[in-house]
Amino acid sequence: MPERDSYELSAAYMNGLVSAVRSGGFLDGALITMTEVERASYQQPARQPWWDARYAEHLAAVVGEVFGEWALEQVGYTVVAEVMGPLVKAQIEAALATGAGPEALFAHLNDLARPAVRPLHIAWTASSPTAGRLELTYPRELRKETQVLWRGAIRYAFEVTHRPGKIVKEGQGPAGHLSYELDWT
Repeated sequence: MPERDSYELSAAYMNGLVSAVRSGGFLDGALITMTEVERASYQQPARQPWWDARYAEHLAAVVGEVFGEWALEQVGYTVVAEVMGPLVKAQIEAALATGAGPEALFAHLNDLARPAVRPLHIAWTASSPTAGRLELTYPRELRKETQVLWRGAIRYAFEVTHRPGKIVKEGQGPAGHLSYELDWT
């Protein structure tokens, strides 16, 4: 069980994270920099249902330090596209059934993220039909890597809705608050 000021990630997310790091060609380089105990935590992510998020943050930090932010963003994209997206495929299809765009996914993201992370609160505020603000609140301050991983998830939302979009502005506030100003066509 994580400390009270932490959050947990599901075994499905942890497995997806390790798989994404491996498929990107980053796992061996990341593991080389770790102790034997640290390496062991990434070899069987399915051995428990929920993980203290510090394990994922550590792996993400190593990938970011060794390979850069571009690699970490790609890992975030891959986890959502190949692991978490298929788990919530029916919910995604329902949200997009009326021809809606990214706003429909962002408006339902709090529910879509539940199989992956707890506790996490996600709020979407539209500023126009093709723009808005996505805010995520975790129970504690985050490392920069979590913010970068979310860039990949946001890119997946634009891709799955077939609407080219971008992050206009992003920020990380106190106590685990991430924000993204988004715009799409």
